[in-house]
Amino acid sequence: MFDWDGVFIEAYHPDRLRLYDERLGLTPGSLERALGTGDAWRQRCLGYLSDDDYWDEAGRLLGRDLDAVRREIEASARLNQPLVALATRLHQRYRLALLANEPDSFEDELIERYRLGRLFDTFVLAGQAGVTKPNPAIFLIALERLFVAPEETLLVDDQERNLVAIRSLGLQGLLYKDVRQLEAELKELGVVIA
Repeated sequence: MFDWDGVFIEAYHPDRLRLYDERLGLTPGSLERALGTGDAWRQRCLGYLSDDDYWDEAGRLLGRDLDAVRREIEASARLNQPLVALATRLHQRYRLALLANEPDSFEDELIERYRLGRLFDTFVLAGQAGVTKPNPAIFLIALERLFVAPEETLLVDDQERNLVAIRSLGLQGLLYKDVRQLEAELKELGVVIA
């Protein structure tokens, strides 16, 4: 199982958001908190709040117009192609799931914009599951859809809190830093990479 943001794409990486904090004259971490926690974030992930309303709410909380920041982030969002290549090799032997704190409508974007429909056996989105990571329920849904047992499953995620959550379910996890590190750690675990 793979996480989306911070692994397959780095649109909202904390280091990047801190640069925007500086540019906007905000305390470091302000934009990350406004965009990645709280009620508006949760409502957006579950599909109850549109992207426009979500960004408007973050801007209201920060007292800033975030239109330019949003445009820059969305325009620069690029798929991690080295990871796509590694996942393609893994998919020759293993079933893969992509988990994302995104509304269910995001599945169309994963398939049409990013062309990931053939790479993953299933997408598990917060909007479909009714919960966001790190709630264990979203990981259980992924296991059910993959038809695998927890002890046969590995989560690759860039957030330690999600890795902590899966341990209680009996899953293993790897903290993602980059593709080279991931491939080395997968090999150490005995994962066969085609």
